Amino acid sequence: MSKEKLKDILSTPTYCGQEQYLIAKITKYLNEYNLDYTIDEHGNIFVIKGFAEHYPCVVAHTDSVHRIVDMDILHHPDEEDIIYAVEKGTNKPTGCGGDNKAGVYVCLELLERVEVLKAAFFVSEEYGCFGSTLADETFFENVGYALQFDAPENDWVTHYCNGVKLFDENGDFYKTIEPILEDYMGDYVLGRHPYTDVSVLGSFYDFSCINYSVGYYNMHSSKEYVSISYAQQAKNIALEIISSLGNIKYPFVDENVRIDKERARERALKSLNGLRK
Repeated sequence: MSKEKLKDILSTPTYCGQEQYLIAKITKYLNEYNLDYTIDEHGNIFVIKGFAEHYPCVVAHTDSVHRIVDMDILHHPDEEDIIYAVEKGTNKPTGCGGDNKAGVYVCLELLERVEVLKAAFFVSEEYGCFGSTLADETFFENVGYALQFDAPENDWVTHYCNGVKLFDENGDFYKTIEPILEDYMGDYVLGRHPYTDVSVLGSFYDFSCINYSVGYYNMHSSKEYVSISYAQQAKNIALEIISSLGNIKYPFVDENVRIDKERARERALKSLNGLRK
């Protein structure tokens, strides 16, 4: 069932500014789970499950760089673990949008399994993290830490994102999760990521964040594919991280980052409106 859910999500077309199909698919699953959620005026989806003073929060984005096409999700003929997309009718290879539909899949899996959790599904990350920039700040007031699943392959861990430091490498947050990452990923790469939504969360708020691999390869190309086992690995890592960190806050602020939130939101809103015209 979990594998079929991943294929179902990957088969749902989405593009930056045209995310209505994936938003509908996400809410279908949330309704099946009997979870309460809200959708803001921009299309961001916010979910709160359970009660806690501070929540773990998982995030993904609902857009991709691939144009809207009807697609079939196929298994590689020589490797059952590898799935990719072709256009219906022509069998022409097309990007399956594992960046970041694989992350959406992981968030939905966690919402089904974790008793106390927040989740945010942000629109329009690919052209400037517009959704996360415009998100309601009050949703994040009682977030203890955030996990995003938007790094490629199976051994990337993001420490800096768009120049924003996401956590203290000597603090309790990373010391707690480092052995979990090592158990699953081995000699992983702790490095920098061009940008994704945790760069906004890290610059706007005061909790630790991390982003790591979710099993997509050849992102932003027609040769993109997803490893089922590595997408499921991302889910299993998150389950262990949340179990180990619990429902407490792990504060962190990158003191070298200064941002004018209101100006950032004005720019994001103007850009998002222009994208959707």
